[in-house]
Amino acid sequence: MTKKVKAAIIIIFLILSGVKGYTQVKECGTVATPEYIENYKKLLQSKSGTFTSLECISRTLSVAVHIIPDSANSYIPDAMTIAACVAKLPPAFSPICLDFQVCSIDTVHSDFYLDDFLDKFLLVENIALHYNKAHTINVYFIADLPIMDVGGFATLPSTPTTEGFICVRYSAMTASTIVHEAGHYFGLLHTFETGDELADESNCTTAGDLICDTNADPDSTGDFVDSNCRYFGTFVDANGDYYFPPISNIMSYYGYCRCEFSHLQYAAMAVVYHYFYQNQLW
Repeated sequence: MTKKVKAAIIIIFLILSGVKGYTQVKECGTVATPEYIENYKKLLQSKSGTFTSLECISRTLSVAVHIIPDSANSYIPDAMTIAACVAKLPPAFSPICLDFQVCSIDTVHSDFYLDDFLDKFLLVENIALHYNKAHTINVYFIADLPIMDVGGFATLPSTPTTEGFICVRYSAMTASTIVHEAGHYFGLLHTFETGDELADESNCTTAGDLICDTNADPDSTGDFVDSNCRYFGTFVDANGDYYFPPISNIMSYYGYCRCEFSHLQYAAMAVVYHYFYQNQLW
C-alpha cells in the first residue's frame, strides 16, 4: 500500500467518524466573556418562568454563505456539500420552529486577508466587515489554514445587535460543528463553560452553562469518551461527587456523540432570538 493510499484512508476515516481526529485538539474557538456570561445569566433568570413549554417561533431565516479558500484555491466546497452542511440546521432547530434557507453563496478572493492576520477570529471578523449581508445569518466556510486550529467558532449575540457570523472550517463540514456554532449564535454556552458546576446541579443557575437540564460537565477536551460514546472520566466536584456529563449534548465537546439540545436550551435560544434577532434577521 502506497503512502498516498494510506493518507487517503486516514482522511476518509476522519470524515466518516465525525472528524474526531481534530476535535481531540479543540472543537470550538467561541469565547464567552465574563460580561456576556453575566448578562446572559440575568436574561435567563428574568425569563425562567416562561420555560415550561417551548414556543413555536415559526420563522425561516436566510443564510448567506461565504467561502474563504486558501491562497492556492486548492479546494472549494461545491453547492451540494454546502447544502448538506446547512441542512443540519432545520431538524436541529425544529422544536422551536426555526427553519433555515441558503439565499446566496459567494467566495472571498483576497490573499490580503489570509496573509495579514495571525488570529483566526480577527481574520473572519475583518472579512465579515466587508462581506456580511444584512438581515441574514452569515456562515463562513474557511480552508484548513494553520491559524484555523479549531472546528469552528461564532459570535455570541450582542447589544447593539449585529448579524454576527458563524465560521466552520472545511474539514468540519461533515460533523455537527455548524449546529454547535449555531447554538452559540443563539446564545448558548458550552456545557462546561464556567467549570465550577456541582455534579448534582444544585448551582446550575449560576454555574456551568446556566442551563438546569444539562448535566454538569467537567470536561473541556472531549477526550474521556470512547468510540461507543461511553464516558470513562473520573472527575469529581468540590463535594467529591462524580460527574455524569451530557455526552450527547450539542454544546459539549464529545464530537460525533453530539446529537441533541435539551428542552431548556431550546427555551433559552427562543428567548435570545426574541431579545436580539427578532427584528434583525429576515
